[in-house]
Amino acid sequence: MDRYTVTGNLGQDAKVQDVNGNRSINFSIAINRKYADKDGVVIEKTKWINCTYWRRKDSSIEVAKFLTAGTKVLVEGELDVHLYQDKDNKTQASIDLNVQYLELLGSKPKEASEPEASQDKTKPAKPIL
Repeated sequence: MDRYTVTGNLGQDAKVQDVNGNRSINFSIAINRKYADKDGVVIEKTKWINCTYWRRKDSSIEVAKFLTAGTKVLVEGELDVHLYQDKDNKTQASIDLNVQYLELLGSKPKEASEPEASQDKTKPAKPIL
């Protein structure tokens, strides 16, 4: 079995879905990479990984509320690559990860206007799910 570990930021809030009596949490992670080309020009590329995290029905809503846009996560699981045709009939690839381990590494950046006192001190700083 292949296992892959990925760290990145969520592109949007996670979505909870019921599938054949089971519940999945779906989200995508942006992985940013910077490098210099042969002329020294810095190039930044972003890869997106679609993630599916299967949970028991009674815990999935609790987990999903922590998975909001911008949140940094570490995920581990099995990788699938799916080929498809885009609207221009070009072959594209989708990278999908069936998540078996999920760890929150931090929350999304606070808005500049958000006062410090509004933070909920009862939430763990780094929940492990």
